[in-house]
Amino acid sequence: MKTSIKNFLQFKGKTLLFQENNGTEWIAIKPICEALGIDHAGQYKKIKNDKILGSVYENIPMQIPGKQVRLMAALPLFYVPGWLFGIQEYNENENLKEYKFECYKILYQHFNGYVRERNHLLNEKASIKAEIKNLNQRLNNNPDFKKLNDLQGRNMRIGREMKKIDEYYIQKELFPQN
Repeated sequence: MKTSIKNFLQFKGKTLLFQENNGTEWIAIKPICEALGIDHAGQYKKIKNDKILGSVYENIPMQIPGKQVRLMAALPLFYVPGWLFGIQEYNENENLKEYKFECYKILYQHFNGYVRERNHLLNEKASIKAEIKNLNQRLNNNPDFKKLNDLQGRNMRIGREMKKIDEYYIQKELFPQN
């Protein structure tokens, strides 16, 4: 098992503990709660009772300052942003509010970018379809184009018929009594 232990990052003056186990990055919950000024015990309980987070959190041995190793409740990095964004505190402190504002901005930018890119692609697709329609109308009067379309259609029909024959003989060879 490949395991590496290291400090992940400094956040609001706290060291967030990070550990990688077999390609999964784990983040300790307690230092995040301390950095945000929220109740660790309450969050730990909420995580354990959450249908999704409760199924993915684990107690991971992590090295803390002073070369000590302690079991710490941790989440895979993939789940940490969603957990933090979903925290409901009666009196949210400024650190948590700041984090949530950033989440809203990032989500907006992601979906707005998606919507804008999709609209751009839809407009481009509509333009291409219109150009194809115009070319087909102009080319339909050309006898060579008509012949090409006819030959392509006949070629496709022959391919379908050959596939049917192949399937018939395969079934006959595999199941001769049927």
